[in-house]
Amino acid sequence: MRPMAVRNLLPVPLRGGHNHMMIKPLPVPLRADAAALAALMVYAVSAVHELLHHLTGALLCQPGRMSLDLFIGAAGCPPSIAMSAAGPMLNYLLGWVGAWLLLTARHRLLGIGLVMASVPLVRYVGIVMGGNDEGVIARALLDPVWARVAAPVLAGLLLLPPAVLMAFALPARRRWLLWFALMSAPLLVLLPKKWLDQQLFGEWMRDASATLPNLAGVPLNVLLIHAVVVIVLVMTIRRTRARLRPVPDLPA
Repeated sequence: MRPMAVRNLLPVPLRGGHNHMMIKPLPVPLRADAAALAALMVYAVSAVHELLHHLTGALLCQPGRMSLDLFIGAAGCPPSIAMSAAGPMLNYLLGWVGAWLLLTARHRLLGIGLVMASVPLVRYVGIVMGGNDEGVIARALLDPVWARVAAPVLAGLLLLPPAVLMAFALPARRRWLLWFALMSAPLLVLLPKKWLDQQLFGEWMRDASATLPNLAGVPLNVLLIHAVVVIVLVMTIRRTRARLRPVPDLPA
């Protein structure tokens, strides 16, 4: 079965210095296996994000507590900018790697997937509202008034260019509507994940006296859920790899 595709537009030229780069629109596969792969990538990035927070805290001081969606530094350990920054660095890195892939001849669908999984728009809205790790870092370094300004500006420089570049890899017809849908789609994974986290591990994260079987502060149930997701992700990649690459350009 041929994948459904959203079509059509002329290539979009981007000029920089003496180089001429061309981002050509891609047919976007609207298929269940592609959607499942994107959802699993979003979950995996979110899980590694929290794990990086937790591991950094453990390396700098001692293990705190972690759940599906949250981490807490160990009692008695001082607040650490490095611990707060460890998670967002993953999002920034994946976003820019995805942007680079969009400029290459191959693997551009992977580039779209990485930018999408780095959740730039969802993350940026949270920062503008004063939340997320970037807000914590800004308030630790700056006066609260300046922190409310600096966090969105600096985070925007890191988060938004890959997201905007991704828009020009989408077909022109309803480009920005499709872009907004892809940028918002991670909420379909992240919001249920947050709800499940509260149901299963809310007491573990709220009450320091609560106990669960754990490995260095990570409940075994969390590790099991993550392991299952990784296995399904690998199986889905193997199943969809032949269908999703290489991707032909849309006709000019």
